[in-house]
Amino acid sequence: MHLRPLPRGSVRVDGEPFRSGARLSEGEHDVQVTWEGSFDDRNVELLTYFCRGPAPSPSTSAFCDPAPIRAFTPTHDSRAPYWIVAARLARVAGAGTVWLASLDRRRRSTWLGRVALVGLVALGLGIRLYDYDVMPDFRENGDELFATWNGWSLLETGETRGWSLWANVYRSRVEHSRLEYFGMDWNIIQPYFEHPPLTHLLVGAAAHLGGAEHFAHAKLSHTRLVPILLMIPTLLLMFGIGRRVDPRGAGPWLACMLYAVTPTIALQTRVIKEEALLGPLGLGAVYAVLLYKERESLRLLILAGVLAGAATWAKVTGFAFVPAIVALLMTERRFRAAALAGAVGVLVSAGLLVYGAAIDWETFRFAQQHQGTRPLHFNIFLRWFDVTLINHSVIGRGWMLFLWLGTAASHARRKVGTSGVVLVPLLLYLSAITIGTGNWTFGWYAVPLYPWLCLGAGRFLADLWDEPDFFRGFLACVLLGLYSMNFLFDPAFMKQPPNWPPLRVGIALTIALLFAPFGLVQVLRSPLTTRIARGAVALLLLGFVVLSTRFVVRYETFFDTYKNFDRDVYFDR
Repeated sequence: MHLRPLPRGSVRVDGEPFRSGARLSEGEHDVQVTWEGSFDDRNVELLTYFCRGPAPSPSTSAFCDPAPIRAFTPTHDSRAPYWIVAARLARVAGAGTVWLASLDRRRRSTWLGRVALVGLVALGLGIRLYDYDVMPDFRENGDELFATWNGWSLLETGETRGWSLWANVYRSRVEHSRLEYFGMDWNIIQPYFEHPPLTHLLVGAAAHLGGAEHFAHAKLSHTRLVPILLMIPTLLLMFGIGRRVDPRGAGPWLACMLYAVTPTIALQTRVIKEEALLGPLGLGAVYAVLLYKERESLRLLILAGVLAGAATWAKVTGFAFVPAIVALLMTERRFRAAALAGAVGVLVSAGLLVYGAAIDWETFRFAQQHQGTRPLHFNIFLRWFDVTLINHSVIGRGWMLFLWLGTAASHARRKVGTSGVVLVPLLLYLSAITIGTGNWTFGWYAVPLYPWLCLGAGRFLADLWDEPDFFRGFLACVLLGLYSMNFLFDPAFMKQPPNWPPLRVGIALTIALLFAPFGLVQVLRSPLTTRIARGAVALLLLGFVVLSTRFVVRYETFFDTYKNFDRDVYFDR
Protein backbone atom coordinates (compact mmCIF):
# COMPACT_ATOMS: atom_id res chain seq x y z
CA MET A 1 0.00 0.00 0.00
CA HIS A 2 1.20 3.52 -0.82
CA LEU A 3 0.06 6.74 0.86
CA ARG A 4 0.83 10.22 -0.40
CA PRO A 5 0.06 12.67 2.42
CA LEU A 6 0.21 16.41 2.06
CA PRO A 7 3.36 18.15 3.30
CA ARG A 8 1.42 19.38 6.34
CA GLY A 9 0.20 15.91 7.16
CA SER A 10 1.65 12.79 8.69
CA VAL A 11 0.83 9.11 8.58
CA ARG A 12 1.52 6.50 11.23
CA VAL A 13 1.06 2.80 10.58
CA ASP A 14 0.94 0.43 13.52
CA GLY A 15 2.13 3.29 15.72
CA GLU A 16 5.25 4.05 13.65
CA PRO A 17 5.86 6.95 11.19
CA PHE A 18 5.15 5.89 7.62
CA ARG A 19 7.35 6.99 4.71
CA SER A 20 5.52 7.65 1.42
CA GLY A 21 6.13 4.80 -1.01
CA ALA A 22 7.11 2.27 1.65
CA ARG A 23 5.63 -1.20 1.46
CA LEU A 24 3.44 -2.88 4.02
CA SER A 25 3.15 -6.56 4.69
CA GLU A 26 -0.06 -8.30 3.75
CA GLY A 27 -2.78 -8.17 6.40
CA GLU A 28 -4.50 -5.64 8.68
CA HIS A 29 -2.76 -2.48 9.86
CA ASP A 30 -3.69 0.41 12.14
CA VAL A 31 -3.46 3.58 9.96
CA GLN A 32 -3.61 7.05 11.54
CA VAL A 33 -3.63 10.13 9.27
CA THR A 34 -3.06 13.59 10.77
CA TRP A 35 -3.42 16.80 8.77
CA GLU A 36 -3.22 20.44 9.80
CA GLY A 37 -4.12 23.51 7.78
CA SER A 38 -6.85 25.95 6.82
CA PHE A 39 -10.01 24.80 5.12
CA ASP A 40 -9.80 27.89 2.94
CA ASP A 41 -7.04 26.05 1.05
CA ARG A 42 -8.80 24.65 -2.03
CA ASN A 43 -5.93 22.22 -2.75
CA VAL A 44 -6.76 19.86 0.10
CA GLU A 45 -6.38 16.24 -0.96
CA LEU A 46 -5.45 12.89 0.49
CA LEU A 47 -4.64 10.14 -2.02
CA THR A 48 -4.63 6.53 -0.89
CA TYR A 49 -3.80 3.63 -3.20
CA PHE A 50 -3.37 -0.12 -3.29
CA CYS A 51 -0.42 -0.66 -5.64
CA ARG A 52 1.30 -3.61 -7.23
CA GLY A 53 4.46 -1.68 -8.15
CA PRO A 54 6.39 1.43 -7.10
CA ALA A 55 4.88 4.60 -5.71
CA PRO A 56 2.10 6.16 -7.85
CA SER A 57 3.26 8.34 -10.71
CA PRO A 58 1.97 9.17 -14.20
CA SER A 59 4.00 6.27 -15.58
CA THR A 60 2.99 3.69 -12.98
CA SER A 61 -0.61 4.68 -12.23
CA ALA A 62 -1.84 1.66 -14.14
CA PHE A 63 -0.50 -0.52 -11.32
CA CYS A 64 -2.53 1.30 -8.64
CA ASP A 65 -6.16 1.32 -7.64
CA PRO A 66 -7.83 3.80 -5.25
CA ALA A 67 -8.24 2.23 -1.82
CA PRO A 68 -11.92 1.66 -0.94
CA ILE A 69 -13.23 3.17 2.28
CA ARG A 70 -13.88 -0.31 3.69
CA ALA A 71 -10.12 -0.76 3.82
CA PHE A 72 -10.11 1.75 6.69
CA THR A 73 -13.08 0.26 8.55
CA PRO A 74 -12.27 -1.76 11.69
CA THR A 75 -13.12 -5.44 11.41
CA HIS A 76 -15.96 -6.83 13.50
CA ASP A 77 -13.39 -8.83 15.49
CA SER A 78 -12.02 -5.55 16.87
CA ARG A 79 -15.20 -5.07 18.90
CA ALA A 80 -16.70 -7.27 21.56
CA PRO A 81 -19.15 -9.83 20.11
CA TYR A 82 -22.81 -9.02 20.67
CA TRP A 83 -23.26 -11.97 23.01
CA ILE A 84 -20.52 -10.61 25.30
CA VAL A 85 -22.21 -7.19 25.43
CA ALA A 86 -25.59 -8.86 26.05
CA ALA A 87 -24.09 -10.99 28.83
CA ARG A 88 -22.62 -7.92 30.54
CA LEU A 89 -25.94 -6.09 30.34
CA ALA A 90 -27.72 -9.16 31.70
CA ARG A 91 -25.35 -9.28 34.68
CA VAL A 92 -25.98 -5.60 35.41
CA ALA A 93 -29.75 -6.13 35.10
CA GLY A 94 -29.57 -9.17 37.35
CA ALA A 95 -27.62 -7.32 40.02
CA GLY A 96 -30.10 -4.44 39.82
CA THR A 97 -33.04 -6.81 40.17
CA VAL A 98 -31.53 -8.42 43.28
CA TRP A 99 -30.87 -4.99 44.78
CA LEU A 100 -34.43 -3.79 44.07
CA ALA A 101 -35.85 -6.95 45.62
CA SER A 102 -34.02 -6.13 48.83
CA LEU A 103 -35.81 -2.77 49.19
CA ASP A 104 -39.14 -2.13 50.88
CA ARG A 105 -42.17 -1.57 48.65
CA ARG A 106 -42.11 2.22 48.74
CA ARG A 107 -38.41 2.57 47.98
CA ARG A 108 -38.66 -0.10 45.28
CA SER A 109 -41.46 1.83 43.58
CA THR A 110 -39.41 5.04 43.71
CA TRP A 111 -36.36 3.40 42.18
CA LEU A 112 -38.38 1.62 39.51
CA GLY A 113 -39.80 5.00 38.51
CA ARG A 114 -36.32 6.47 38.27
CA VAL A 115 -35.07 3.56 36.20
CA ALA A 116 -38.07 3.87 33.88
CA LEU A 117 -37.38 7.59 33.38
CA VAL A 118 -33.70 6.96 32.63
CA GLY A 119 -34.74 4.23 30.20
CA LEU A 120 -37.10 6.61 28.38
CA VAL A 121 -34.39 9.27 28.12
CA ALA A 122 -31.98 6.65 26.76
CA LEU A 123 -34.59 5.38 24.28
CA GLY A 124 -35.42 8.87 23.02
CA LEU A 125 -31.76 9.77 22.73
CA GLY A 126 -30.90 6.48 21.05
CA ILE A 127 -33.44 6.67 18.25
CA ARG A 128 -32.62 10.32 17.62
CA LEU A 129 -28.92 9.53 17.30
CA TYR A 130 -29.48 6.76 14.75
CA ASP A 131 -28.44 8.18 11.35
CA TYR A 132 -29.07 11.66 12.76
CA ASP A 133 -26.64 13.33 10.35
CA VAL A 134 -28.22 11.52 7.38
CA MET A 135 -31.95 12.02 7.85
CA PRO A 136 -33.74 14.36 7.53
CA ASP A 137 -31.69 15.13 4.46
CA PHE A 138 -29.53 18.26 4.77
CA ARG A 139 -31.08 19.72 1.60
CA GLU A 140 -34.61 19.58 3.01
CA ASN A 141 -34.26 22.53 5.36
CA GLY A 142 -31.81 25.25 4.45
CA ASP A 143 -32.61 27.04 7.72
CA GLU A 144 -30.16 24.67 9.39
CA LEU A 145 -27.43 26.48 7.48
CA PHE A 146 -28.22 30.05 8.47
CA ALA A 147 -28.44 28.98 12.11
CA THR A 148 -24.99 27.40 11.89
CA TRP A 149 -23.43 30.17 9.80
CA ASN A 150 -24.79 32.92 12.02
CA GLY A 151 -23.79 31.18 15.25
CA TRP A 152 -20.27 30.42 14.01
CA SER A 153 -19.78 34.01 12.81
CA LEU A 154 -21.07 35.56 16.03
CA LEU A 155 -18.64 33.52 18.10
CA GLU A 156 -15.72 33.93 15.70
CA THR A 157 -15.92 37.61 14.70
CA GLY A 158 -18.96 39.04 16.49
CA GLU A 159 -20.69 39.58 13.11
CA THR A 160 -24.15 38.32 12.16
CA ARG A 161 -24.36 36.40 8.91
CA GLY A 162 -27.01 34.20 7.30
CA TRP A 163 -28.64 33.32 4.04
CA SER A 164 -31.99 34.93 3.32
CA LEU A 165 -34.88 33.84 1.15
CA TRP A 166 -35.61 37.49 0.39
CA ALA A 167 -32.13 38.98 0.38
CA ASN A 168 -33.03 41.34 -2.45
CA VAL A 169 -35.62 43.24 -0.40
CA TYR A 170 -32.86 44.57 1.88
CA ARG A 171 -31.12 46.30 -1.03
CA SER A 172 -28.30 48.51 0.26
CA ARG A 173 -29.22 48.08 3.93
CA VAL A 174 -26.99 45.00 4.17
CA GLU A 175 -23.80 43.62 2.70
CA HIS A 176 -24.58 40.99 0.06
CA SER A 177 -22.51 37.96 -0.92
CA ARG A 178 -23.10 34.61 -2.59
CA LEU A 179 -21.89 31.11 -1.80
CA GLU A 180 -22.12 27.95 -3.87
CA TYR A 181 -22.75 25.20 -1.37
CA PHE A 182 -23.54 21.59 -2.29
CA GLY A 183 -24.60 22.57 -5.78
CA MET A 184 -26.91 25.39 -4.66
CA ASP A 185 -26.45 29.14 -4.78
CA TRP A 186 -27.06 30.93 -1.46
CA ASN A 187 -27.71 34.66 -1.01
CA ILE A 188 -25.98 35.74 2.21
CA ILE A 189 -26.60 38.99 4.05
CA GLN A 190 -24.72 40.82 6.81
CA PRO A 191 -26.02 41.80 9.32
CA TYR A 192 -28.64 39.07 9.75
CA PHE A 193 -31.67 39.67 12.00
CA GLU A 194 -34.42 37.41 10.67
CA HIS A 195 -34.12 35.17 13.75
CA PRO A 196 -32.81 35.85 17.26
CA PRO A 197 -29.32 34.52 18.03
CA LEU A 198 -29.67 32.28 21.12
CA THR A 199 -30.12 28.91 19.39
CA HIS A 200 -27.59 29.94 16.75
CA LEU A 201 -24.95 30.52 19.41
CA LEU A 202 -25.39 26.99 20.74
CA VAL A 203 -25.11 25.52 17.26
CA GLY A 204 -22.13 27.75 16.47
CA ALA A 205 -20.41 26.54 19.62
CA ALA A 206 -20.97 22.93 18.50
CA ALA A 207 -19.45 23.79 15.12
CA HIS A 208 -16.39 25.35 16.79
CA LEU A 209 -15.97 22.39 19.12
CA GLY A 210 -16.22 20.13 16.07
CA GLY A 211 -13.24 21.90 14.50
CA ALA A 212 -14.97 24.05 11.84
CA GLU A 213 -12.54 26.70 10.60
CA HIS A 214 -15.01 28.52 8.36
CA PHE A 215 -18.71 29.28 8.75
CA ALA A 216 -19.65 27.02 5.82
CA HIS A 217 -17.61 24.03 6.97
CA ALA A 218 -19.57 22.92 10.03
CA LYS A 219 -20.79 19.32 9.95
CA LEU A 220 -24.29 18.13 10.81
CA SER A 221 -22.67 15.37 12.86
CA HIS A 222 -21.62 18.13 15.28
CA THR A 223 -24.33 20.77 14.98
CA ARG A 224 -27.38 18.47 15.10
CA LEU A 225 -26.24 17.24 18.49
CA VAL A 226 -27.60 20.52 19.91
CA PRO A 227 -31.32 19.88 19.22
CA ILE A 228 -30.89 16.19 20.01
CA LEU A 229 -29.30 16.80 23.41
CA LEU A 230 -31.96 19.41 24.22
CA MET A 231 -34.35 16.44 24.39
CA ILE A 232 -32.82 15.49 27.75
CA PRO A 233 -33.84 18.63 29.71
CA THR A 234 -37.14 18.63 27.82
CA LEU A 235 -38.03 15.14 29.04
CA LEU A 236 -36.85 15.79 32.59
CA LEU A 237 -38.86 19.02 32.82
CA MET A 238 -41.90 17.31 31.33
CA PHE A 239 -41.63 14.65 34.00
CA GLY A 240 -41.25 17.24 36.76
CA ILE A 241 -44.33 19.15 35.60
CA GLY A 242 -46.30 15.96 35.09
CA ARG A 243 -45.57 14.72 38.63
CA ARG A 244 -46.81 17.99 40.10
CA VAL A 245 -49.95 18.05 37.97
CA ASP A 246 -50.69 14.36 38.58
CA PRO A 247 -48.77 13.12 41.66
CA ARG A 248 -50.26 9.65 41.25
CA GLY A 249 -50.39 7.40 38.23
CA ALA A 250 -48.25 6.72 35.18
CA GLY A 251 -49.13 9.91 33.28
CA PRO A 252 -45.67 11.56 33.46
CA TRP A 253 -43.89 8.42 32.23
CA LEU A 254 -46.39 7.91 29.42
CA ALA A 255 -46.01 11.56 28.38
CA CYS A 256 -42.23 11.12 28.20
CA MET A 257 -42.72 7.91 26.20
CA LEU A 258 -44.83 9.74 23.62
CA TYR A 259 -42.26 12.52 23.29
CA ALA A 260 -39.37 10.05 23.12
CA VAL A 261 -40.62 7.78 20.32
CA THR A 262 -43.41 9.42 18.28
CA PRO A 263 -41.74 9.49 14.82
CA THR A 264 -42.73 13.00 13.79
CA ILE A 265 -41.38 14.35 17.08
CA ALA A 266 -38.21 12.25 17.12
CA LEU A 267 -37.25 13.09 13.53
CA GLN A 268 -38.21 16.77 13.65
CA THR A 269 -36.28 17.35 16.86
CA ARG A 270 -33.10 16.25 15.10
CA VAL A 271 -33.30 19.35 12.92
CA ILE A 272 -31.47 22.58 13.81
CA LYS A 273 -34.23 25.10 14.36
CA GLU A 274 -34.93 27.81 16.90
CA GLU A 275 -37.99 25.90 18.13
CA ALA A 276 -35.74 23.18 19.60
CA LEU A 277 -34.73 25.55 22.40
CA LEU A 278 -38.26 26.84 23.06
CA GLY A 279 -39.27 23.47 24.50
CA PRO A 280 -36.94 23.40 27.52
CA LEU A 281 -37.16 27.18 28.04
CA GLY A 282 -40.98 27.22 28.17
CA LEU A 283 -41.12 24.08 30.29
CA GLY A 284 -38.43 25.45 32.60
CA ALA A 285 -40.36 28.69 33.13
CA VAL A 286 -43.57 26.83 34.03
CA TYR A 287 -41.70 24.37 36.26
CA ALA A 288 -40.12 27.29 38.13
CA VAL A 289 -43.62 28.73 38.68
CA LEU A 290 -44.82 25.41 40.10
CA LEU A 291 -41.81 25.24 42.43
CA TYR A 292 -42.44 28.83 43.49
CA LYS A 293 -46.00 27.92 44.49
CA GLU A 294 -44.55 25.22 46.75
CA ARG A 295 -41.61 27.11 48.25
CA GLU A 296 -42.46 30.83 47.91
CA SER A 297 -38.87 31.53 46.82
CA LEU A 298 -38.20 34.86 45.12
CA ARG A 299 -35.31 33.29 43.21
CA LEU A 300 -37.66 30.82 41.58
CA LEU A 301 -40.00 33.62 40.56
CA ILE A 302 -37.13 35.54 38.97
CA LEU A 303 -35.89 32.36 37.29
CA ALA A 304 -39.32 31.82 35.75
CA GLY A 305 -39.26 35.33 34.30
CA VAL A 306 -35.70 34.93 32.99
CA LEU A 307 -36.46 31.62 31.25
CA ALA A 308 -39.70 32.93 29.74
CA GLY A 309 -37.92 36.07 28.54
CA ALA A 310 -35.00 34.04 27.16
CA ALA A 311 -37.49 32.22 24.93
CA THR A 312 -37.83 35.48 22.99
CA TRP A 313 -34.08 35.29 22.31
CA ALA A 314 -34.63 31.85 20.76
CA LYS A 315 -37.58 32.92 18.59
CA VAL A 316 -39.68 36.07 18.78
CA THR A 317 -42.88 34.04 19.18
CA GLY A 318 -41.34 32.59 22.36
CA PHE A 319 -42.50 35.77 24.09
CA ALA A 320 -45.82 33.93 24.51
CA PHE A 321 -44.36 32.16 27.54
CA VAL A 322 -44.17 35.48 29.42
CA PRO A 323 -47.96 36.01 29.53
CA ALA A 324 -48.28 32.25 30.12
CA ILE A 325 -46.44 32.35 33.45
CA VAL A 326 -48.25 35.55 34.39
CA ALA A 327 -51.61 33.85 33.74
CA LEU A 328 -50.63 30.76 35.77
CA LEU A 329 -49.75 32.95 38.75
CA MET A 330 -52.88 35.07 38.43
CA THR A 331 -55.16 32.02 38.47
CA GLU A 332 -54.23 31.68 42.16
CA ARG A 333 -54.57 35.44 42.73
CA ARG A 334 -50.83 35.93 43.19
CA PHE A 335 -50.93 39.34 41.56
CA ARG A 336 -47.65 40.70 42.94
CA ALA A 337 -45.78 37.55 41.94
CA ALA A 338 -47.36 37.70 38.49
CA ALA A 339 -46.33 41.34 38.07
CA LEU A 340 -42.74 40.62 39.11
CA ALA A 341 -42.33 37.53 36.92
CA GLY A 342 -43.92 39.37 33.99
CA ALA A 343 -41.67 42.39 34.47
CA VAL A 344 -38.55 40.21 34.52
CA GLY A 345 -39.74 38.37 31.41
CA VAL A 346 -40.43 41.60 29.54
CA LEU A 347 -37.08 43.06 30.60
CA VAL A 348 -35.14 40.00 29.41
CA SER A 349 -37.12 39.95 26.16
CA ALA A 350 -36.42 43.64 25.61
CA GLY A 351 -32.72 42.83 25.61
CA LEU A 352 -33.27 41.57 22.05
CA LEU A 353 -34.09 45.14 21.04
CA VAL A 354 -30.84 46.31 22.60
CA TYR A 355 -29.00 43.60 20.66
CA GLY A 356 -30.53 44.86 17.40
CA ALA A 357 -29.83 48.50 18.22
CA ALA A 358 -26.22 47.78 19.12
CA ILE A 359 -25.55 46.24 15.69
CA ASP A 360 -27.88 48.06 13.27
CA TRP A 361 -31.25 49.26 14.50
CA GLU A 362 -32.71 50.20 11.11
CA THR A 363 -31.89 46.83 9.56
CA PHE A 364 -33.14 45.03 12.68
CA ARG A 365 -36.45 46.90 12.56
CA PHE A 366 -36.80 46.31 8.80
CA ALA A 367 -36.16 42.56 9.19
CA GLN A 368 -38.77 42.18 11.96
CA GLN A 369 -41.29 44.20 9.99
CA HIS A 370 -40.76 42.10 6.87
CA GLN A 371 -41.07 38.87 8.87
CA GLY A 372 -44.46 40.07 10.09
CA THR A 373 -46.01 40.71 6.66
CA ARG A 374 -47.16 37.16 5.96
CA PRO A 375 -50.82 36.66 4.93
CA LEU A 376 -53.47 35.76 7.51
CA HIS A 377 -56.93 34.20 7.24
CA PHE A 378 -59.49 32.73 9.63
CA ASN A 379 -58.70 29.14 8.65
CA ILE A 380 -55.07 29.23 9.82
CA PHE A 381 -55.63 27.31 13.08
CA LEU A 382 -56.98 24.09 11.57
CA ARG A 383 -53.65 22.97 10.12
CA TRP A 384 -52.25 22.42 13.63
CA PHE A 385 -54.86 19.75 14.31
CA ASP A 386 -54.80 17.80 11.07
CA VAL A 387 -51.60 18.60 9.17
CA THR A 388 -48.41 17.16 10.63
CA LEU A 389 -45.08 17.43 8.83
CA ILE A 390 -41.50 16.26 9.07
CA ASN A 391 -39.88 19.34 7.54
CA HIS A 392 -42.02 19.43 4.36
CA SER A 393 -43.38 15.87 4.15
CA VAL A 394 -47.02 15.65 5.24
CA ILE A 395 -47.08 12.61 7.48
CA GLY A 396 -48.13 11.75 11.05
CA ARG A 397 -51.79 12.81 11.06
CA GLY A 398 -52.90 9.95 13.29
CA TRP A 399 -50.28 10.69 15.93
CA MET A 400 -51.09 14.42 15.98
CA LEU A 401 -54.83 13.81 16.24
CA PHE A 402 -54.21 11.48 19.16
CA LEU A 403 -52.16 14.11 20.98
CA TRP A 404 -54.87 16.73 20.56
CA LEU A 405 -57.86 14.51 21.33
CA GLY A 406 -56.05 12.90 24.25
CA THR A 407 -55.20 16.32 25.68
CA ALA A 408 -58.79 17.49 25.29
CA ALA A 409 -60.21 14.33 26.88
CA SER A 410 -57.81 14.46 29.83
CA HIS A 411 -58.69 18.13 30.42
CA ALA A 412 -62.39 17.26 30.58
CA ARG A 413 -61.73 14.98 33.58
CA ARG A 414 -59.76 17.48 35.67
CA LYS A 415 -60.21 20.85 37.32
CA VAL A 416 -59.53 23.91 35.22
CA GLY A 417 -56.71 25.03 37.51
CA THR A 418 -54.89 21.72 37.19
CA SER A 419 -55.27 21.52 33.42
CA GLY A 420 -54.25 25.14 33.02
CA VAL A 421 -50.62 24.24 33.67
CA VAL A 422 -50.67 22.34 30.37
CA LEU A 423 -53.31 24.23 28.40
CA VAL A 424 -52.28 27.85 29.03
CA PRO A 425 -48.73 27.60 27.60
CA LEU A 426 -50.00 25.31 24.82
CA LEU A 427 -52.79 27.57 23.61
CA LEU A 428 -50.91 30.85 24.03
CA TYR A 429 -47.94 29.60 22.02
CA LEU A 430 -50.32 28.07 19.47
CA SER A 431 -51.88 31.51 18.98
CA ALA A 432 -48.50 33.24 18.76
CA ILE A 433 -47.05 30.87 16.16
CA THR A 434 -50.27 30.89 14.14
CA ILE A 435 -50.35 34.67 13.86
CA GLY A 436 -46.59 34.88 13.43
CA THR A 437 -46.30 32.36 10.58
CA GLY A 438 -49.50 33.24 8.75
CA ASN A 439 -50.26 30.60 6.14
CA TRP A 440 -46.72 29.20 6.15
CA THR A 441 -46.51 25.64 7.41
CA PHE A 442 -43.33 23.68 8.15
CA GLY A 443 -42.76 20.74 10.46
CA TRP A 444 -40.56 22.61 12.92
CA TYR A 445 -43.21 25.22 13.73
CA ALA A 446 -45.12 22.69 15.87
CA VAL A 447 -42.11 21.51 17.91
CA PRO A 448 -42.81 23.79 20.95
CA LEU A 449 -46.37 22.41 21.08
CA TYR A 450 -45.32 18.77 21.39
CA PRO A 451 -44.18 18.69 25.06
CA TRP A 452 -47.49 20.14 26.24
CA LEU A 453 -49.55 17.88 23.97
CA CYS A 454 -47.61 14.84 25.18
CA LEU A 455 -48.28 15.85 28.78
CA GLY A 456 -52.00 16.01 28.05
CA ALA A 457 -52.05 12.78 26.03
CA GLY A 458 -49.93 11.01 28.65
CA ARG A 459 -52.61 11.78 31.24
CA PHE A 460 -55.21 10.39 28.81
CA LEU A 461 -53.29 7.09 28.58
CA ALA A 462 -53.00 6.97 32.38
CA ASP A 463 -56.78 7.41 32.61
CA LEU A 464 -57.22 4.62 30.07
CA TRP A 465 -55.09 2.34 32.25
CA ASP A 466 -56.86 3.27 35.47
CA GLU A 467 -60.40 3.05 34.05
CA PRO A 468 -60.39 1.35 30.65
CA ASP A 469 -63.45 1.95 28.50
CA PHE A 470 -64.41 1.58 24.86
CA PHE A 471 -64.23 5.26 23.91
CA ARG A 472 -60.69 5.88 25.13
CA GLY A 473 -59.58 2.45 23.93
CA PHE A 474 -61.06 3.17 20.50
CA LEU A 475 -59.12 6.43 20.15
CA ALA A 476 -55.84 4.84 21.23
CA CYS A 477 -56.28 1.83 18.95
CA VAL A 478 -57.25 3.86 15.87
CA LEU A 479 -54.81 6.75 16.19
CA LEU A 480 -51.79 5.07 17.76
CA GLY A 481 -52.21 1.46 16.68
CA LEU A 482 -53.89 1.36 13.28
CA TYR A 483 -52.25 4.54 11.98
CA SER A 484 -48.79 3.21 12.90
CA MET A 485 -49.56 -0.04 11.06
CA ASN A 486 -49.86 1.91 7.80
CA PHE A 487 -46.07 1.81 7.64
CA LEU A 488 -45.83 -1.98 7.73
CA PHE A 489 -46.63 -2.14 4.02
CA ASP A 490 -45.43 -0.24 0.98
CA PRO A 491 -48.20 2.04 -0.36
CA ALA A 492 -47.63 0.55 -3.83
CA PHE A 493 -48.42 -2.90 -2.39
CA MET A 494 -51.61 -1.66 -0.72
CA LYS A 495 -52.84 -0.09 -3.96
CA GLN A 496 -52.68 -3.32 -5.98
CA PRO A 497 -56.13 -4.99 -6.42
CA PRO A 498 -54.74 -8.55 -6.00
CA ASN A 499 -53.60 -7.59 -2.47
CA TRP A 500 -56.95 -6.22 -1.33
CA PRO A 501 -58.57 -9.52 -0.20
CA PRO A 502 -55.76 -10.56 2.19
CA LEU A 503 -55.43 -6.97 3.44
CA ARG A 504 -59.17 -6.83 4.10
CA VAL A 505 -59.06 -10.04 6.13
CA GLY A 506 -55.91 -9.02 8.02
CA ILE A 507 -57.15 -5.52 8.83
CA ALA A 508 -60.57 -6.78 9.93
CA LEU A 509 -58.99 -9.32 12.28
CA THR A 510 -56.61 -6.70 13.66
CA ILE A 511 -59.47 -4.29 14.35
CA ALA A 512 -61.49 -7.04 16.06
CA LEU A 513 -58.56 -8.04 18.27
CA LEU A 514 -57.74 -4.44 19.19
CA PHE A 515 -61.30 -3.41 20.01
CA ALA A 516 -62.50 -6.58 21.73
CA PRO A 517 -60.90 -6.05 25.19
CA PHE A 518 -62.29 -2.53 25.44
CA GLY A 519 -65.73 -3.57 24.25
CA LEU A 520 -65.71 -6.38 26.78
CA VAL A 521 -64.82 -4.15 29.72
CA GLN A 522 -67.45 -1.63 28.60
CA VAL A 523 -70.35 -4.11 28.69
CA LEU A 524 -69.11 -6.38 31.47
CA ARG A 525 -66.92 -4.55 33.94
CA SER A 526 -65.20 -6.79 36.47
CA PRO A 527 -61.69 -7.25 37.87
CA LEU A 528 -61.02 -9.88 35.18
CA THR A 529 -62.17 -7.78 32.20
CA THR A 530 -60.33 -4.77 33.62
CA ARG A 531 -57.11 -6.81 33.75
CA ILE A 532 -57.67 -7.99 30.19
CA ALA A 533 -58.21 -4.39 29.00
CA ARG A 534 -55.09 -3.25 30.81
CA GLY A 535 -53.13 -6.02 29.16
CA ALA A 536 -54.43 -4.77 25.80
CA VAL A 537 -53.27 -1.24 26.68
CA ALA A 538 -49.81 -2.54 27.55
CA LEU A 539 -49.56 -4.50 24.28
CA LEU A 540 -50.85 -1.52 22.29
CA LEU A 541 -48.22 0.80 23.78
CA LEU A 542 -45.47 -1.77 23.30
CA GLY A 543 -46.50 -2.15 19.66
CA PHE A 544 -46.52 1.63 19.24
CA VAL A 545 -42.99 1.91 20.65
CA VAL A 546 -41.71 -0.89 18.40
CA LEU A 547 -43.38 0.45 15.24
CA SER A 548 -42.27 4.01 16.00
CA THR A 549 -38.68 2.94 16.55
CA ARG A 550 -38.79 0.96 13.31
CA PHE A 551 -40.10 4.00 11.43
CA VAL A 552 -37.34 6.27 12.77
CA VAL A 553 -34.43 3.91 12.15
CA ARG A 554 -35.67 3.12 8.63
CA TYR A 555 -36.56 6.69 7.71
CA GLU A 556 -33.79 6.90 5.12
CA THR A 557 -35.79 4.51 2.93
CA PHE A 558 -39.24 5.40 4.30
CA PHE A 559 -38.72 9.07 3.31
CA ASP A 560 -39.32 8.37 -0.38
CA THR A 561 -41.75 5.49 0.19
CA TYR A 562 -44.13 7.43 2.44
CA LYS A 563 -43.45 11.03 1.41
CA ASN A 564 -46.63 13.13 1.84
CA PHE A 565 -48.48 9.96 2.85
CA ASP A 566 -51.34 11.91 4.44
CA ARG A 567 -51.99 13.73 1.16
CA ASP A 568 -52.10 10.56 -0.94
CA VAL A 569 -55.65 10.69 -2.33
CA TYR A 570 -55.80 6.89 -2.40
CA PHE A 571 -55.66 6.78 1.41
CA ASP A 572 -57.47 10.08 2.01
CA ARG A 573 -60.68 9.90 0.00
